[in-house]
Amino acid sequence: MLMSCNTTHETLQKPQVWQALKWAIDYDSIQKNILSLTYNVHQSFLPSGFPAALDDAPFHRDVAKAKALLAKARATRTAFDITLEHYSMQPYPDIAQAIQTQLSTIGIKVSLIASENRQVLTKMHARQHQLAITSWGADYFDPNSNTEAFYVNTDNSAGARNHTLAWRCGWSDEEFNQLTAQALHESDPTQRLALYQKIQQLHRKKSPFIFMMQQIQTTAYAKNLTDVHMTVLEQWP
Repeated sequence: MLMSCNTTHETLQKPQVWQALKWAIDYDSIQKNILSLTYNVHQSFLPSGFPAALDDAPFHRDVAKAKALLAKARATRTAFDITLEHYSMQPYPDIAQAIQTQLSTIGIKVSLIASENRQVLTKMHARQHQLAITSWGADYFDPNSNTEAFYVNTDNSAGARNHTLAWRCGWSDEEFNQLTAQALHESDPTQRLALYQKIQQLHRKKSPFIFMMQQIQTTAYAKNLTDVHMTVLEQWP
């Protein structure tokens, strides 16, 4: 589960704004009071269990730090209004309301827009959202799957053919495009995993994506069955 910032929107163009949002959210409170037993806090685009996935959670609620970052980004007026799109099914409305309250403490007035999943994603495809809470899953068991989606955007124009998640947020960084290609073609397994860890660390600092939670999947099976395992691909936000 993540929140995306559309950097084509004037208010969301500066990296300090994205960072301010990351430090304004109370991840632990949302997990404990809304998502207990169903989600864990997870702050990386690679799901826990994937090769090279970072399982630490460096972001936590720090109102003073969030306000300072916002002031640095918006020297004249830090307070502003923004819309937050989210899926209408639970637990998304409750999470959106919590984030609405938490962002209000740093001067951001959030208007919530609840829609069916496809409507939210359609607006993102057209770059019509401002903020959006969605979920994402890996297509195959390799770090490149999510790295390409969240990192690669070689053509940020409106007419681009490849609408990656990075493109949908109007965000492109040539360093990340090159790092992703380097990691994909690295033949040494140890070096490859190290590159993906570096990419995740940089992504946290420089990207407009706010990774929050990873879903916990539960399986029920008969007592006479043994050696039951769930695949990691079912455990992404």
